[in-house]
Amino acid sequence: LLLQEEENTNSNSTSNGTLDQWPHHVPLYLLHGKADTDIPWTTSQEVIDRVRNSRQWRQHCGTHRNDENRNHHTNNAMTHLELIPDGDHRLSRPQDLQCLAKAIELVL
Repeated sequence: LLLQEEENTNSNSTSNGTLDQWPHHVPLYLLHGKADTDIPWTTSQEVIDRVRNSRQWRQHCGTHRNDENRNHHTNNAMTHLELIPDGDHRLSRPQDLQCLAKAIELVL
């Protein structure tokens, strides 16, 4: 939704400041299927990286990054990316919905 909003307001979404100004106190938990043929999973990695690299975020959370398992699971302060290896664009299988429910519990 956030990326879609950026695309609607600016044809070059990477130059829009919305992600750069993500409030540090608002959790960002992304789930993305690596088998998604509509939106590459790397888009979610780019969102996480962009939020973490924003000046506001670095000032609040520091610059510590955990790159050890970056391709599967990335987490820092209140940002989290969960990549589901066989998940598609919809993430509608029972196991995908369980991951979504767990993510909701974590941020509430």
